[in-house]
Amino acid sequence: MPWNGTTGLIIAPVSIRDIKAAVGYNPLRLGELIRNGDINRWAKCKPFIYPAWAFASDSARLTARRSRNCGLVMRDYGSLWSVYSSMIRAGAGAGGWKWDYPGGGSSSPYRMLDFDGYDKGAGAPLQVGIYPSPAYKGDTPRLSDEGGAGTADILLSDLQGDGTNAVNHSNCKYYDISGLYLGVAFGHLTLSPDHAYTLGPVSSWTAQNIPAPGSTADYYVVPFLSDVQLVGDDPSSRNGVFIPAPIGMSLWNYYAYFPFVDRGTYQDRDVTPIALYVRLKVEVLQTRSYTSLGVQFSNDGTTWSPTETIYSTSGTMNAGDLIQTNVILRSGYTTPTYFRMVLSGTADTRHFTIATSPTL
Repeated sequence: MPWNGTTGLIIAPVSIRDIKAAVGYNPLRLGELIRNGDINRWAKCKPFIYPAWAFASDSARLTARRSRNCGLVMRDYGSLWSVYSSMIRAGAGAGGWKWDYPGGGSSSPYRMLDFDGYDKGAGAPLQVGIYPSPAYKGDTPRLSDEGGAGTADILLSDLQGDGTNAVNHSNCKYYDISGLYLGVAFGHLTLSPDHAYTLGPVSSWTAQNIPAPGSTADYYVVPFLSDVQLVGDDPSSRNGVFIPAPIGMSLWNYYAYFPFVDRGTYQDRDVTPIALYVRLKVEVLQTRSYTSLGVQFSNDGTTWSPTETIYSTSGTMNAGDLIQTNVILRSGYTTPTYFRMVLSGTADTRHFTIATSPTL
């Protein structure tokens, strides 16, 4: 059967009945179906504007389809602030990528065979994942491209543009995005980003880390495409070509912490006077300033002791520094299993296991 409801694919020979079944709409005419049906914009094989009633070969159709970005047109917002605020308002939607569908007539005819290979479940050609998701607790967010999964999806190589960037559907344009930089901007829950970074041209980009914010907060994270490089720049003065990524923005929960690693923490006891204490030895992994530094203990990893102060005055710890001190254990936590650091009154989101637990 040409339409396969299990795979979501239409395979030639294509009939109007197959198309109606695939898009869930039952009009009398093909043009009405194209204008009003629930058609997946991310499918490579769907109707697109081109002044030809038919194509001599599949390769000729592909060439024509690529010249029109498989029917996708994109909005250039002109400045980073504009694309950021627009994507915030759009939420996790397409953020300015539209389907420029044909309107009929010799300059833009309807072609039933444009649906040959249509994939109801195709994904966006460029999907940006922020890992780990949804809540990242760490010092650097990691971005990863997940787009272009199969031949029925639009690939980055299909987005070649028509060479003119002429204005088309809803003031959007056909763009060749392969030479643009992939970037990410993030800011507190406002319409103005704090910082923006670009990670490299789309054509050669792979998963990379970006610098993290400096404080605990919820952030909007907006991936975008641009023709300018940004390295933590103030986005308010940056203009150029700024196109939203097709997946829209994400909400990223960032928790700043005093980054450290256990370098041999263990429990010990003092005979005179008789007391139990923990010898802390942790290494700082990233420079952090603080107003106070302490430690908490837990028997089960859920309930935590009051904070035992290590440093009560403000200071800065640099990457590679060691924190080495003895901390007396209080009643109820004389044989704890875990400990965690407390930076400027905020407890770390991670905890570590104490190596040994002697008893009196």
